[in-house]
Amino acid sequence: MSHLPPTHFLSLPPPSPSSSPISSTSTTTGTGTVIPDTTTLAAHDFDVDSRTAFMPPSPPLARLPVEWEAWEEVLDGAVRGRLMLGSKVEEKGPGMGIGKDEEREREREKSEVWRESVRALPILPIHNLKKSPEPVLRRAHHVLAWIMHFYIHTLPPSSAIVIPRPLTIPLLRLSAYLKLPPMLTYSDDVLYNWRYENPAGEGEGEEDVHMPGDRESLMHPHALRALTTFTSTSDEEQFYMSSARLELAGCTTLELMRSIMDELFVGDDIAVRRITEYLGGLKDSIGELKERLMSVKEGVRPEVFYHDIRPWFSGQDSNAGREWVFEGIEELKDDGVDVPKELSGASAGQSSLIQALDVFLGVDSYADLEADGVVRGDEEKEAVKEKEMEKKENRRIERSTFMKRMRVYMPRHHRNFIEHLSNNPRPLREFVKRVVRESLSTSTTTTYSSSTTTSSSFSITTTTSSSLSLSSPSSSSDTTTTSTSTSSSATTTPALALMQAYNASLMALKAFRDAHMIIVALYIIGPARRKAAGASSSAGAGAGANGANGANGLSGGGGGERVSEYVSSPVSGTKEGGGEGGNRPLKGTGGTDLVRFLKGVRDHTKDAVMVVPGMEASLGSK
Repeated sequence: MSHLPPTHFLSLPPPSPSSSPISSTSTTTGTGTVIPDTTTLAAHDFDVDSRTAFMPPSPPLARLPVEWEAWEEVLDGAVRGRLMLGSKVEEKGPGMGIGKDEEREREREKSEVWRESVRALPILPIHNLKKSPEPVLRRAHHVLAWIMHFYIHTLPPSSAIVIPRPLTIPLLRLSAYLKLPPMLTYSDDVLYNWRYENPAGEGEGEEDVHMPGDRESLMHPHALRALTTFTSTSDEEQFYMSSARLELAGCTTLELMRSIMDELFVGDDIAVRRITEYLGGLKDSIGELKERLMSVKEGVRPEVFYHDIRPWFSGQDSNAGREWVFEGIEELKDDGVDVPKELSGASAGQSSLIQALDVFLGVDSYADLEADGVVRGDEEKEAVKEKEMEKKENRRIERSTFMKRMRVYMPRHHRNFIEHLSNNPRPLREFVKRVVRESLSTSTTTTYSSSTTTSSSFSITTTTSSSLSLSSPSSSSDTTTTSTSTSSSATTTPALALMQAYNASLMALKAFRDAHMIIVALYIIGPARRKAAGASSSAGAGAGANGANGANGLSGGGGGERVSEYVSSPVSGTKEGGGEGGNRPLKGTGGTDLVRFLKGVRDHTKDAVMVVPGMEASLGSK
């Protein structure tokens, strides 16, 4: 892969730290509404770096200017005090919460003293903050959102959730300005929550503030450190930093997407061959993202994550009906600030990188029966069961709605990038379909033989391009394990090679989602089931993720449901046991029915694979 030209948008610097948060490529209407420049991929508004993708190329600001030091001091107090989850303080039973009443009372008192310090804060103005560079704005949102989550989740489960005015007013004003929800987001946890490990050793000198010479040096498990954590555990730090390393690996993915888009602009026979080559690279880069995703097992223990870390991320829609009341919000009506409607917790669905892949490959816009243009033949349409199609359509709508909601939680520059990809006038999926249609319509009969166990041959007869039908495999046909080759009387055509390469990228993305489901099984479903079964919440906490709680089963050493069976099974729900939530489906921090949603997303990705009817086995993954 050649180096990016210096004028390409991925090579351009992000918005200057010394400039206004509105870049020079934005325009302002007469009403003051900012319209980002998305007419060209060279727009600065995307804030994407060729070395670090959606991660900033320099460490995020570690502390706010002195004008807002009071916020930093309150956050420091929460981190230093190692405040406990309110639910954990009140939890009783063998191996749960705190064993002694006096210890429980001490924790209650410590948390209340800290919450009182939040209520005693002055209401700091943000007028000057709005004039600050982007890194300062990001740090302010980070600090205020972390304080809010500390405040809410240290409350006893029976307490009303009332966020005090000194926190409500600056957080809502700032979030409205940044066009972000007043919540802890993926970008607060991952993108803007890191620093370099001090090369001089702990406590010696200043941390290194320069980008290392090569990206691989950042991939070392201890090259990056988290700025803020709830639990001060290495598990929590590695949870964030494993996601950060995945984001850094995305620069290769974005470079390949750029190369493909350049060739789509040309669209000739040479471009077809180049796009096929780049798609091969894209498949490999998605495979690397999968490996980075699975690396979380190396430093994060499942029980620690589920019981001690994950609850801090929860939003209002994960809190069993407890409403979040923002004290003093009525004072902000004149500022145009309304009651927040988006109060979901931080979620992997807020990653701009993964959504960019969905949009680029056309998964986000793909509908069953190819409603976007090329459709299945009438006979096949009639054979599809109406009920199954209704389920698929509902799944597609649910997925699309959730993904669009999650874009609200992305930094606005990255949201612009996703929107720009969505509005690309030359989408990759449409290009692949057009090339294959045109290729197959140029001859009357083409005969292919498949190297499957039945050495059969079959024909595709076309008289006009309109008689050709492309389709997607049925939901029961999983091409992940397909390993067949196609041969014809001549060499496979460039068009069919293009389709194979496109499908291979889709299946790599499907494999990535399988890996995500494995992580969910190990870190959420397994611990939830053990808790529901009355197992000790600390059981297996000392074991590595590849031990009793690893890939062999969802139950700690008990021979429970195997992860592979969970991943390959049809869409279904899983109940969250224990306490009041015993009959609730297990929810993600983004508020979805976790198991059903993830399987639906995985299946939707698989369904987007394109085949020529009769060639399903030969046009799957290579």
